[in-house]
Amino acid sequence: MTGEAWSAQREGLKYHVRLRCSGATLTHGLEERFDGFRAPGTVPPPDVINETLHAMDEIRRLLKGGDGTPAAGAAVEEGNVDGMTFEGASHAAPTNSVAGTATLFRVDFRPELLIAELTGLGVALVQAGIGGIPVLEEIDPERCYTCWRVVLSTAASESEIHDVFIFDEEDSAVCVERVAPDGAGLPLGEVLRRQGIIDEEGIAGVLSRHHFIRAHASEEKQTAPAVTSSSIRVSSEKIDAVVDLIGQLVTISNRLREHASPEEGRSIDLISENLNMLTANLRDALMAMRLTPLEGFFGSFQPLVCDLSAELGKRVTFQVHGADTELDKTVIARLGNPLVHMIRNSADHGLESEKEREAAGKNRAGVIRLTAGYAGSTVQLTVSDDGRGIDVAGVAAKAASLGFIAPGTILTEEEAADLILRPGFSTAREVSSVSGRGVGMVLVKSEIEALGGVLTIGSVQAQGTSVSMKLPLTLAIIYSLIVSVGTQRFVVNLSDVSDCFILRQRLPFTDAAATVANRDGAALAFVDLRRYFDEPGEPPDIQNVVEVCTQGCRAGFVIDRIESQNQIVIRSLVRAMGRGSDFSGSTVIGDGSVSFILNASRIASAVVRARDVPATLPS
Repeated sequence: MTGEAWSAQREGLKYHVRLRCSGATLTHGLEERFDGFRAPGTVPPPDVINETLHAMDEIRRLLKGGDGTPAAGAAVEEGNVDGMTFEGASHAAPTNSVAGTATLFRVDFRPELLIAELTGLGVALVQAGIGGIPVLEEIDPERCYTCWRVVLSTAASESEIHDVFIFDEEDSAVCVERVAPDGAGLPLGEVLRRQGIIDEEGIAGVLSRHHFIRAHASEEKQTAPAVTSSSIRVSSEKIDAVVDLIGQLVTISNRLREHASPEEGRSIDLISENLNMLTANLRDALMAMRLTPLEGFFGSFQPLVCDLSAELGKRVTFQVHGADTELDKTVIARLGNPLVHMIRNSADHGLESEKEREAAGKNRAGVIRLTAGYAGSTVQLTVSDDGRGIDVAGVAAKAASLGFIAPGTILTEEEAADLILRPGFSTAREVSSVSGRGVGMVLVKSEIEALGGVLTIGSVQAQGTSVSMKLPLTLAIIYSLIVSVGTQRFVVNLSDVSDCFILRQRLPFTDAAATVANRDGAALAFVDLRRYFDEPGEPPDIQNVVEVCTQGCRAGFVIDRIESQNQIVIRSLVRAMGRGSDFSGSTVIGDGSVSFILNASRIASAVVRARDVPATLPS
């Protein structure tokens, strides 16, 4: 290889290393830079803000990779060899001659893992090199006698082809050879024959198969009856536009029902009821169109598990259950990062080393399971492992060393799980590229809550850990209760509601917004929403209670009235009010006003833990 070629290859190496390594270094450095500002009330100084803005620009530049446009191209099968040519091969359909700016290369290499990336540089003919296999008696089982040969027509340079193998060339035998363009204007088969890459017999075999397939396809086209396709492809943008229109239709339907008065007669009521029914049916049909099976999404995590197994030196078996479960595509699009963090935690923190597993009587290969299934009107996803489980004593010791709890505090499994979700907390002994910064599970929790879901952690010592999340089927339209407190109206997700009842006697709230009282022989935390949201005025003599059950917590929301049960269109909140807020969204109700959707899980869990609600009350 010439000095210029080696120089070009070194420049390509520098670029790829910057893109793949510097990006990780930069983001990890940002995380560590902000470690000192986690405490409430601490504000980063201006120089840190400026550094962060410059780092964000650099990350965008690295991700963009120059102009951000990957090389276009297509792989061509052997059956198309007689029609494949080289002019404009990397950006346009092939023509009938070898001409233009494209250069012909012959590439021999082992193994075959990078074929897809290589063929992306242009138009390629891929062949399996099996001519070097000796007779059975002479085969060395530790040697590889096969290779892949790719004839590539591309406008890319030789150094760009070497860049494809930049992280594998040391371990693989790669040979890139420029093929002289002898025979411009000739079909590819003739060019390859003149270069000695393929013989007459090979060309005849390829053309014979190609002509047979073409003739057979033509025969079937003439004899087969015309069949209308049972499905069509529709872009997600069009479906989203229809969802928005149905959302407006739902709002108008609710307004019509609210304004229909008895004086206007039974006919208006019937029109309103029929419109509501048709709107509900249309909504359900469209929501079904947005649902996508999780099978392809789950399969994308297999390479991650393989990489973690190699990096951590642990044997890991990845199992998937319930991949036929369907979920809204917009929800699936936001689940990638949370599931990556959960799987990395299972592999690093959950699974023991092979020696530890063998000593504990377990299989040397650990198991990580990704499970999906329906739970009422929600979908439950679980990442579990058969590892060591949560070491409650170890979590307590680490929490005490970090100042989260007092030394000597004895934790329950639930309290240990809560600590794992605290910012800055990690049980890892050292920071690595896999874990140790204490931000992974915090991001998981915030993302799941932003989706309107609930995250729970379960563990059994020496048997394993499971992290489950319950998610709504869709983020667009939900069934809800409209409730009023004074002049304000709030929305409660109907899937969170377990019961509604009348409060026949006043509860002793005193100055607090919450109290605990008996409900059917069990303790129930009551939250006076009038006090909770500082709504002025006196409550009515008879109040209503909406009992919610979410994230393992039960609580009763004390309200003035239950206005109605409606479908509502969820609108996202601004970032300042979204995550960690008492509201999970907003909507336009029947009279055209905006109401907030209560974050029932956050309010209920905060009250239950603050009041330390017992299972039962003394009689």
